[in-house]
Amino acid sequence: MILLLATMAAAMTPGEAVRAALVHDPVLAEAEARVEAGEGALAAASWLRHNPRVSGRVGDERLELEASQAVSLSGEGLAAARSARASLDSVEAARDRARLVTAAEARRAWLRAAVAQSEVEIASDELAGTTRLREAAEKRVAAGEAAEFELRLARLEEARAVGLVLRARASLAESRASLAALTGDPTATADGDPLAAAPPQGAAGARDDVRAAEASVEAARAALARERAATIPAVEIGVFYEDDAGRAVVGPTLGVEVPLWQRNPAGRGSARGDLRRAQSEAASTSARATAEQAASSERMRDLEPLAALLGDDPAGDATAVLSGVEVAWLAGELDIAEATLLRARALDGRRAWVEARAAVAEARIAAALAEGTDTLFP
Repeated sequence: MILLLATMAAAMTPGEAVRAALVHDPVLAEAEARVEAGEGALAAASWLRHNPRVSGRVGDERLELEASQAVSLSGEGLAAARSARASLDSVEAARDRARLVTAAEARRAWLRAAVAQSEVEIASDELAGTTRLREAAEKRVAAGEAAEFELRLARLEEARAVGLVLRARASLAESRASLAALTGDPTATADGDPLAAAPPQGAAGARDDVRAAEASVEAARAALARERAATIPAVEIGVFYEDDAGRAVVGPTLGVEVPLWQRNPAGRGSARGDLRRAQSEAASTSARATAEQAASSERMRDLEPLAALLGDDPAGDATAVLSGVEVAWLAGELDIAEATLLRARALDGRRAWVEARAAVAEARIAAALAEGTDTLFP
């Protein structure tokens, strides 16, 4: 049933694939969940870090009530808020980068499916042609116009073409499954010029993964400041009420828990380790981004002149050559070996055109991802 729906459904455009992937990609759902968690953490850090404390005692003709609020005077709360704010900035930047990566993967998935569809069409044409050659060879051998050798070679060529069709169809099914998983559409198909997957050229933007890593460093630095500030205890400010046999007393209270034995070494040590890891990750991400941008720039510089040499789809040229080869072989102007060789050259030329257009599209997708340009979005 699904195969029937896939056959009947209209092929997706690359832009439609990107739009669907931005809605259905599970990776983006996870990134959005981290942003929501970061927003909650920031909201929690923006209020007092300690809840108020209320206590009371009741006895014979005696009532005692006390309420107090712990307040940090060391800046622990401010550092916690800075850390939460920077953490939220980091996950938001990571979410933005994930959206760009998803857009690139959607274009690549469409590209693979389109190339696989073209390969099925080419392989099917090759099978149809080798079948005609084999049928004609059988008739010529039966009429005594050709040797048994030509029939055997024609059969081998047909068997090779069957293998190509089977491999092409398996590849098509796999590529369509990948496209469906990314877009959430089980009937998703792709067809057309592979170069259509390439995004338009655009100005380079900021690398969101670099921004996310830098924000993580700031969050870790603020978290270390918070752990250091936690060494100084909070001060409890409150009020008490006492009624003893009708005599009422009201007054303020002030308290502090002196940390004689616990100086928060575990928290400070863990925070220092987190800061080192964040700094290392930021340096690695920055270096990778710089290298990717340099590599993509060099790759595009080499590919663009070659891309200009690729004209329209040579399917018409290949069809004309194949027809000419069949006519020449039937007329006895070519032997079977020459005919099969020329057929293979014509079909390989068409395959090479598809592969070259796909290589240019992949290079442009990689360049847009390396530069952080939003042209990957439709």
